Amino acid sequence: MRRRPAAPLLALLGALMAAPAFLWPTAAPAADAEGRFALKGGGAAPCSAFLRARQEAGMERQLFEGFVDGYVTAANQLTPDTFDLVPWQSTALLLDFLAQHCERNPTMAFGVAVSRMAAALVPERLRATSRVVGTEAGGSVAPIYEEVLRRAQEALRRRGQAVPAASDGAFDAATREAVRRFQRASRVEVTGLLDQRTLFLLLQPAPPAPR
Repeated sequence: MRRRPAAPLLALLGALMAAPAFLWPTAAPAADAEGRFALKGGGAAPCSAFLRARQEAGMERQLFEGFVDGYVTAANQLTPDTFDLVPWQSTALLLDFLAQHCERNPTMAFGVAVSRMAAALVPERLRATSRVVGTEAGGSVAPIYEEVLRRAQEALRRRGQAVPAASDGAFDAATREAVRRFQRASRVEVTGLLDQRTLFLLLQPAPPAPR
């Protein structure tokens, strides 16, 4: 069964995607004099077509997935001060976001939905290159940008977890145990890994740690 993203961040992203002002900032310079531009491939199809294709494993579904990957790659290349628009979000997670938005806006062009999602994610982008480090727990290894690991460690600290400052950017035993405590408190599978579900929950705004 596919797990949907947790409600709080999904609601925040949904609100940003719904705002008319949140259109991809690099679209206008490449469009015509009136800001119009042609959508190609899956981007030209309505959201309802994406929702239908999502239920199957055929070529049409791959068309939409490929559009998302291509859009993000282009955004990484063309957006100033951007190395990776989605430094930890997988394509599967992005498609979950889009499905939620498309269910509420079935007639919207899929490309417009992707544009709004991308704009909503801009504040959390990776602005500069960051090396990839391996995080290991229980015999499993998950790659992650070192900068995302630092962000996760800071988020753990804000939630009152003990992660020594000296461990920034290193997935050491203290960080692994802090992740396990956070997963246990969040009632998700306790793996010790910074997987998609854990990062999704962890990197939401949180109240300051108690003093």
